Amino acid sequence: MKNEGILFYLSGEQGSVPEIAAGNPEPNFFKDVEVIGDGRKGKALRCLPTQLLAYWAPGNLYSQRGTVSFFWRSRTPLGPTEFPLFRVSFADHSSWDALFMRIDYNGHGIDAFVTDVNLSRLRVSHRFEALPEPDQWFHVAFSWDETVGVRLYIDGELAAKLDREALLYAGLDQFGTHSRVISNAQVQSSYNYMRTGDFDEITVFDRMLTDGEVRAVSRLEMSALAKLPARDLREERWNREWQRRFGFDAGEMPAALTHPATAVRKVEIHDAWDHKRWWWKGCDGIRETTWPGVYNRSGLPGRTDYFVLPDWDCYSVSGKEITFQPVKDAYFNHIEISGSAAGQLRIHGRMEEQLKVRRESCERSVLRLAEPVRNVDITFTNDVIEEPIGDITLLQVEPGVAPEGAAREMFRFAPDDGKMGPECFDGVRAFVAGRFAADERRCFAGDLASGSSEVPANGSAEVPASGSAEVPASGPAEVPASGPAEVPASGPAGYVLPASPLLPPSQALPIAHYMLPYHQPAGAGMDGLLLHLPPLNCAPDHGRYVLVNVQVKDPLWIYRNLINFTFAVLPGAAKEIWLDTRDRILPEGNALYVQIAWSTQISSEYMENISMEVTYKPCEEAKKEHIEDRWIQVKDNYANLVEENPSNEHFNLFNRFKADLTDLLRVCPDHRLAREYWYDKFKTNPPESAFSRCPEGIPLWAWRQTEYMGYVKRYIRWWIDKRQIENGEFGGGLSDDGDLTAWWPGPAMAGCMPEKIGDSLAREMEAFYDQGMFANGLCAIQTDQLHTLEEGIQCLGQCLTLFPGSPKYMERAMENARGLHYVTGYNEKGHRHVLSGYYSGTRIAREAPWDYSASDSFHVFHPTYMLVRYNGSPEARRLVLEMADSMLEHYYDGRLHVLVNVTTDEDQVHERTREWPLFYAAWKFTGDEKYLKPIDPALYEQQQDRFPGTDIGEAAAKRYEDILRKAALREYINTDGQLWVDRGVIDIAVMQQDRIGGVGHERFSLYPRHYFRWQFKPSQEMDVAVMVTYAAPDKIRLSAFNMTDDDITAHMIMEDIIPGKWTVKAGTGPEIGVMEQSEEREMELEWMGGLPVVFKPGCHTVLELDLRERENGYWERPDLAMDREDVIIRDDCIRVRVHNIGAAESAETELVLKSPSGEILRRSQVPPIPAPNDLYPKVMEIPLWTRGIDLAGCSVELDPENRMKEITKTNNRIVLQGGAL
Repeated sequence: MKNEGILFYLSGEQGSVPEIAAGNPEPNFFKDVEVIGDGRKGKALRCLPTQLLAYWAPGNLYSQRGTVSFFWRSRTPLGPTEFPLFRVSFADHSSWDALFMRIDYNGHGIDAFVTDVNLSRLRVSHRFEALPEPDQWFHVAFSWDETVGVRLYIDGELAAKLDREALLYAGLDQFGTHSRVISNAQVQSSYNYMRTGDFDEITVFDRMLTDGEVRAVSRLEMSALAKLPARDLREERWNREWQRRFGFDAGEMPAALTHPATAVRKVEIHDAWDHKRWWWKGCDGIRETTWPGVYNRSGLPGRTDYFVLPDWDCYSVSGKEITFQPVKDAYFNHIEISGSAAGQLRIHGRMEEQLKVRRESCERSVLRLAEPVRNVDITFTNDVIEEPIGDITLLQVEPGVAPEGAAREMFRFAPDDGKMGPECFDGVRAFVAGRFAADERRCFAGDLASGSSEVPANGSAEVPASGSAEVPASGPAEVPASGPAEVPASGPAGYVLPASPLLPPSQALPIAHYMLPYHQPAGAGMDGLLLHLPPLNCAPDHGRYVLVNVQVKDPLWIYRNLINFTFAVLPGAAKEIWLDTRDRILPEGNALYVQIAWSTQISSEYMENISMEVTYKPCEEAKKEHIEDRWIQVKDNYANLVEENPSNEHFNLFNRFKADLTDLLRVCPDHRLAREYWYDKFKTNPPESAFSRCPEGIPLWAWRQTEYMGYVKRYIRWWIDKRQIENGEFGGGLSDDGDLTAWWPGPAMAGCMPEKIGDSLAREMEAFYDQGMFANGLCAIQTDQLHTLEEGIQCLGQCLTLFPGSPKYMERAMENARGLHYVTGYNEKGHRHVLSGYYSGTRIAREAPWDYSASDSFHVFHPTYMLVRYNGSPEARRLVLEMADSMLEHYYDGRLHVLVNVTTDEDQVHERTREWPLFYAAWKFTGDEKYLKPIDPALYEQQQDRFPGTDIGEAAAKRYEDILRKAALREYINTDGQLWVDRGVIDIAVMQQDRIGGVGHERFSLYPRHYFRWQFKPSQEMDVAVMVTYAAPDKIRLSAFNMTDDDITAHMIMEDIIPGKWTVKAGTGPEIGVMEQSEEREMELEWMGGLPVVFKPGCHTVLELDLRERENGYWERPDLAMDREDVIIRDDCIRVRVHNIGAAESAETELVLKSPSGEILRRSQVPPIPAPNDLYPKVMEIPLWTRGIDLAGCSVELDPENRMKEITKTNNRIVLQGGAL
């Protein structure tokens, strides 16, 4: 194949080595890909289900235009389920998968799209008349051009097209085959993205091929392409493309530089808020990142998708309004915004008439204020939710010059031949070649001119050279293809030097790339850059003016701008522009890269005659802004990096994080938060942490337990107060919000803010239903076995854990159990399994490779477990036991082979072991210890087994000190670090084990192992430490220490105990388990029944509870119940929905209305209500006539005379407050 026009060509003849690669030829990932001999032409590549095949995009594929071509064979029969064939990712992005391009099998044909820089997609779709046979090769070609649109070809024939201009220019990261994700943070084939096939002749062209050229490629008859001609701005097509890229086509022209000398100061934004979500995107200097992030169930053009990912890392109402907060005391009068967002920009504290409207179809707009402002917030309100801002820049622009007497390095320039100058130029050259089309690569090499001055003597503190800070290596690579990728001096991996020289200047577009080989003087930091622009000698193209855009890149990370300034200038007038960037302590060995673009054709001689001066200030003065900015960059990056946790140089998100953090610690080694972040990521060099002093007279274990509870309480309270909005969301996307609130029920049951947590969780739960995220008790979107849990089911399980007697949640659990009957079934072996690893409540992928179940497949049973735990539901119980028995058939050789092919019943061991709640539930439901065989004994270990032969207090104190250290180092990161919500880390197991006898709930621990819960008055839970020393359904032992000077009364609310008559012995003593004075009484205790406990001050209170006489079990009882929303107040009556959520039919009883004093005002009969054994709600509406009654403070109550033995009585009474609910 001829080279001209081909950027990348991989035939498979050389395995992973491409025959042609204009960019980096080394695969970044190459795993589980085989070379086969029966390709469409010679050898080909076979992608196995866990394949990783990805190459660096820079130089091998450009965003503006091109064609991707390949032959593909399905290998196994195609069915109705969609899967991706090919992916390309953005260099950076605000979406999880950073997806620029994808080509898919769409269930009946081929889909393909490219994503513009403003998140919309140019998408086309095709349908096969007859699906290709498994052994049939077919050809796919997809071409795109931002001045034309997109074209899709199948076997050489045009199958679909879309004519639409778009702004596609952007940085790209990687491309490759199939996969769940290929991005700067992750390359992965897993979950429901394991359908693969065979590839041959993967080719990337530098242009949109013609119909005839594609037809020839599909027939392996491609003739040589002509050299791609340089674009000419005199042609309307190319001129329109050029003007759009830089916003030169904006309706309002940027302000002109009317003075010979202009000072332009960058005013940084360190905080930006979308509702309560800190969102430092769209203001970070990286154009590919945006506010808002991407809604995967999006309304933007082309984004409707069959791969419906959750709406991660956002509120459902995000994208409408954002408030930017500039740094304090800095004036600004110039605002530049890039992106497609159109709407109003409001500067707080200014008059209403100064609101400005940003129009549609404008990539970059410039607003000059009449007067500068400072210490004001800026709010942008979107006309159309989701339309993004890609960059907002605040500047103070005024007549002025660079500081006098400052140290300077002056540079003059010559056209770069690719060989001249120091090695630091290579990073810029590689970047330019990998990012810019051939006619945009005009580079100029800087040479230090005579007359450069030295830094003043004052403030000469030295900063270590870059790379000399004591920071450890990043650890082992994650499946690298061929060793660590080389990272150029300017940061991102994947770039290589161009093989060919630059085009002659006459063929280049009006953009210039300047390379300044600075030598930062000792004891200095960069203050800014002084531009000397000679008089323009060209015709104006915007009235009397030419428009200019100047970008100065961060020498540490070349994708990021230090400053971005757009202005108008009159031809014939020389200009001096002092770009007062944020101060930087420059990294050693790099070049400063400056990009200048003009709106009209400019001669190479003019570009060459520009000169620049890097201006310095004393290091101590420069450190302040350097440290502030680097810290924000570290914080923002880590908030996103934790989701996929890339940990080596094959991922540029990791490279940026490590570069920024290393640079911050180089300049400020004692930055406490930076050191915490370093430790959190690399697990080396932890900052020192100290414990609080334990007051005299308080046992150390008790002090440490309540000290630790303080961390847990602050963590939960921060998220509820600082992130949860009125509709219940936390801003992580509801699916990940549910991951966050997995931390909620356990601490609440241990006594920590149960009302606050309960209200928070209930509001979140309703948001899942309000937004239609359930279908038939399962998730509404088709997704994998883990994320089916996250679409609301886990939140329902959390509510059932915290509110076990709620009829609303119990009936939702019944719906879940009905849905599980739909998604499970029997195979030929008679085993009942989850039928698929990819399903929703309405659709199941049954064909290979989705016909499997795995460790995560059983999480969706959580509500059903809780249903059976409560009332023994026979249908739900049978389902759980059939599943457990079937999985036991796959337990042999001492291991559970949990990854099961549902069709064939073949199995294998899976690396995850999160299926244990299925077996634990089966054991609890039957008492049969066979179900414990596959479970790690530590998971069913009792509290009494944890301290054999040890000093309990001493052992407990040590356990708490271990988790206190971790909590202290993670406290900021967990909260103000603004992580993806599911990436908080805090131990909640230990406090549950000690305070309530076992872990009631944590993520993936989906069957409760606790025995009771606590109810304290607000904040008093912090005053009482509790240590359970024995916990079983028929026996409980605990000791507690009250650290105050007063009695504290709490309620011990029973759960997993045998109902009946109990002996309760309470007393006080000097230490755990020692009772010197005691009282004994007999009580009836049962599910959710409360036992008041008085904790005496300054001593241990010891409780011993023993079952004396059993009563009939919970699974033999009815349970009438009401929720607050079941009470409907009318003008003359109350209508009450009465539910039976128990195990047996209820007896006839009464519903009464009581006055605040307890007097019965009205009665109504409640007929018998059957038990919901068929998994459908059993509800009856009962009226209470209320004419003439003041309802304020009244209550409605079921079975007021306690004629029935129910599972619990706590759900029988509702208080009407103020005559309303």
